[in-house]
Amino acid sequence: MRAGLTSTRVTGGRGGRHTRRFDISFDQSNNLPDLTTPEGYGRIIEVLGRHRWQGEAQIELAYDDHLIFWSTDRGTAQDAYFALHGAKSREPNGWALDFLRAWDASATP
Repeated sequence: MRAGLTSTRVTGGRGGRHTRRFDISFDQSNNLPDLTTPEGYGRIIEVLGRHRWQGEAQIELAYDDHLIFWSTDRGTAQDAYFALHGAKSREPNGWALDFLRAWDASATP
């Protein structure tokens, strides 16, 4: 996991605008279980659930496709998309869609 503090207004993959205060990236080199499995993305949700942050974070899961979305520490995923690192479609599908559903289910008011 890599994290960095920023304060940038960016446009999301679907055209939404976000004030990004925090970047969080996960990739397969982090000695995590396979990111594309329920165990792998469950661990990511577990780790992020133990931390609090102010504002929105840009969160990236870099596997074969790079899933990018924005969220507050307890919110749902906003403007999720695949970066064009060879992705066949910008629309999340497969493991990424499963991850986003699990992330949204973990949101608390």
